[in-house]
This record gives sequence, structure tokens and C-alpha cells, in this order.
Amino acid sequence: SSSSSSSSSSALFSSSEIAAAALFSAFAFAFFTAAEPSSAAENATAAFADASDASDALFQIAGGEVPFWANMVKYARFAISVMVGFAFMFGRPIVGLLKKPQTAVLVIGGGVAGYKFFRFTIETMLGMNDDMTLNY
Repeated sequence: SSSSSSSSSSALFSSSEIAAAALFSAFAFAFFTAAEPSSAAENATAAFADASDASDALFQIAGGEVPFWANMVKYARFAISVMVGFAFMFGRPIVGLLKKPQTAVLVIGGGVAGYKFFRFTIETMLGMNDDMTLNY
């Protein structure tokens, strides 16, 4: 029974889906294991650490060195990984729909209609399609 389930599970994924998953895994590994920029922040902080004894004492009371830019890079990495995850999660069903001509027409038509609706909404909010606003 286990051999039949393993052969049927390998048939569930095409070679392109397996390649996409491998590429995504390699991207995620490279993205999350990149070198932290905290060493550059430490070097810059060490260069200016001897400016004043009073400010240094206050800095130590406040908790010492806080790797601010390293923390900002972590937030940026998190935001990018969330966006890539959403794009991957919502893109997979759309790619599946694009394989059939009937649903591909609907997907492309829906995309064009969504773009036109979004553009009309933004132009209306900014007053770009109102003669009174434009000629005032």
C-alpha cells in the first residue's frame, strides 16, 4: 500500500511544479541565510563611540548597541518573503486556469477589467477625470 501511495503522490506533481518548488526553496534558503549587515553597523558605531563620555554612558544605560539597520533589514526580508509567498500562493491557481483557453480568456478579461476599474477609481479619487477640477 505504501508503494502505491508513493507512486500516486509523485504523479500529482508535474516536473515543472517540482522545478518551481525547488527553485522557490533555493531562493528562500539563499534569502534567509544571507549575511547580516550588523557588522557594518558595529564598525560605524565603534568609529564614533569615543565622541563623548557622557553620551557613551547614556548609550550604555539605554541598553548598549542596538543593531538598528540589521533589524530594519530583517523587517524588509520579512515583507519581501510575505509578498513572494502571497504571489506564489495566489499565482498557482491562476497559472492552472491559464492552461485552458476558455478559462484563460476569463482570467485575462478579469485582469484587464480589474486594471481599468482600479485606474478609474484612482483617477476619480485624484480628480483627474473631472473638468471642473482640471480647469480650475
